[in-house]
Amino acid sequence: GQNVTVEKVDVVIFRVMHGWMEVHEITRERVVEAAELAHEVLGATTIVFMTVPFTNNVKTVEIMEEVRKINDMIRDVAKSWHLDRETHVLVMEYAAYSNHIIWTNARHLGYNVSD
Repeated sequence: GQNVTVEKVDVVIFRVMHGWMEVHEITRERVVEAAELAHEVLGATTIVFMTVPFTNNVKTVEIMEEVRKINDMIRDVAKSWHLDRETHVLVMEYAAYSNHIIWTNARHLGYNVSD
């Protein structure tokens, strides 16, 4: 095998690890810091944050509401990003995609998901 050194990456995709981190630990400051570090350390010019989906870590309605707020915050960070003109922060709507699959599967299994 040949060893190859990568000096710079174009894109970094972050999955905010709710479950490994409590909802109160996922802050705007940490999301911004992650994007800045991806740019500074890895040379990424595009940083993509995945929204947090509904999972078994969302155990209460209160946590579900906090996850919604986290996703809104991630969208706002991307919308207001201004580190420089060469760095872009994008959002992958993983939560919407994942939730759509869950609801569609439930509907096909005969569950009433209209409520």
